[in-house]
Amino acid sequence: MLTIIRAAGGALVDWSDEGIAALLEVTTNNLAAVRAFTPDRFHGDLLFFSATLTRPELLQTVDTWLPYVDGRIDNRDIACRHERMMRPDAITEIGPILADHLATLARRPALTRAALPVRPAPPTTAGSGLLPAPAPAGGASY
Repeated sequence: MLTIIRAAGGALVDWSDEGIAALLEVTTNNLAAVRAFTPDRFHGDLLFFSATLTRPELLQTVDTWLPYVDGRIDNRDIACRHERMMRPDAITEIGPILADHLATLARRPALTRAALPVRPAPPTTAGSGLLPAPAPAGGASY
């Protein structure tokens, strides 16, 4: 397989055999973890950033999260491709939105999980690859 990878050229051509083997092992492990994962329901609001320059059929859209979030989903379109969302030009757009959102949350009183309305969770699909947003530290949810 290493011969095939090297013959194809690209980013891995200069990697050592050990580096490529480690990458394959990690990738195999990550795929197994995604397939075995069943997401819980997130009890709170979600700030979601959509990469608008990536073809929609290649992404999970904001609607994909609806069965996994009890609260409001605030979608913000970012004019970049998904794989470039952590690049400086996209972060320049994301950073102020996130900072404003966090500042707004800091001014609100914290709610405990017990204070949130209980809504029945729809059935989930094991191995969907969706990861719910983690609850804030200390058990508070916004």
